[in-house]
Formats: sequence, C-alpha cells, structure tokens
Amino acid sequence: MISAWTKIDPHKNCYRYYAIWFEADFFDPFRVCCEWGRVGAKKHQRRVLVFQSWEEAHQYFKEMEELRLKRGYRTAIYENSSGEKSSHHIPMNIIHND
Repeated sequence: MISAWTKIDPHKNCYRYYAIWFEADFFDPFRVCCEWGRVGAKKHQRRVLVFQSWEEAHQYFKEMEELRLKRGYRTAIYENSSGEKSSHHIPMNIIHND
C-alpha cells in the first residue's frame, strides 16, 4: 500500500511531495518507508521505521496520512513511464490535479 501527496502553491514557491509505504524483508517484517522532498528535485529525504507489529506500523501510517492532510497536502496523481496516470506509484512525474 502506497500513499502519496503533494503540496503545491506557486505563490509561495512551495512544490513538495510526501510518500509513505509498507516494506518488508527477512529481518524486519513491519517496516514503514517515508520519502519527501521538492517535486522534480534529484535529491530527496527518506526514512525507514521498524515496528514490532502490523498494528503499530498501520497506526503510524494512518497518523502520517492525517498529518499530511491537516498540513494542506492533497492526494498525488502520478504518470508512469507508459504515460498512465495513477495515485498508487512512487513518483516519476507528478501531475497536480486542481
């Protein structure tokens, strides 16, 4: 499950994105990955958090969703390499849907 948002306000030179998703490996089955930065930038920030249970990971995920919406972010629409629009992929090209 991936959730992604953008916060775009050209008058304030604000072009931000935030994405969060679940990830697992053999050692840490309950990981939440967060990525954020400026839309179109080559560099971004990323954080990986490890939780002891699915419930804890899911609770954190929901809290981040609520926080992004509270701070004015909107659900992002992405265009993948095939030109298909989706809100379920990590950004290639972000399209702001007004």
